[in-house]
Amino acid sequence: MSDTPAIEMTDVRFSYNGDPVLVDVNVSVPPLDLAGIVGPNGGGKTTLLKLMMGLLQPDSGNVRVFGRRPREVAQRIGYVPQGFSYDRRMPITALDVVMMGRLGKGAPFGPWARDARVSAQEALDRVGAGALAHRLFSEASAGQLQRVLIARALATEPEILVLDEPTSSLDAAAEREIYSILRELNERMTIVLVTHDLGFVSSVVKSVLCVNRHVKRHPTTELGEITGELLEELYGSDLRLVRHDQSDQTGYCRD
Repeated sequence: MSDTPAIEMTDVRFSYNGDPVLVDVNVSVPPLDLAGIVGPNGGGKTTLLKLMMGLLQPDSGNVRVFGRRPREVAQRIGYVPQGFSYDRRMPITALDVVMMGRLGKGAPFGPWARDARVSAQEALDRVGAGALAHRLFSEASAGQLQRVLIARALATEPEILVLDEPTSSLDAAAEREIYSILRELNERMTIVLVTHDLGFVSSVVKSVLCVNRHVKRHPTTELGEITGELLEELYGSDLRLVRHDQSDQTGYCRD
């Protein structure tokens, strides 16, 4: 395996309209890491994710993915957004949605179209959603929808999978299923995800990127038990523990 970091950020600063969001970011994500990005609302989690993917450019500093600028390796990055907007009246199937991940990889007709369909079906099979291929996407449950969106990202054949709060709308059972899928995928690719449920995923992720203007990476082997006291040390004194009624899991938020 190459020693080149999957993602590396050096002296990165970013601001919106002059208001600093991220400052002095120096962080490295090794290949085959499964990293959870956590932090308070407004702390810069999604901004960090967008910088990694090249959707935003830093005010200063450098962002590298496999040693290159993110836009130069965009096809090596699969992205699962927090939401997926579409007209529910459109009669698109789950397979149609996954095939969207193949756009830009060839002509939309002829042999490529057949190859894309095969690749899309294989991606659905990898996330345990092969039976959904010809069902209307609008009929999918929240958990099934998320599997299809992960399959769409996998259809790009990525080496890094980036997810923005992939379980935010799921119940506890569906949440566990998604994390099980990610753990299996992590055997072959680097995964970075934004989450508010650190208490739930601490047994899944390999490292945690703590974001609150600054960014610190902690392997979970260093963190030990995730406690309110530990998070207070990482984020500040105004954190509080909250219980999520649906999942019966403990999470953390900022007053």
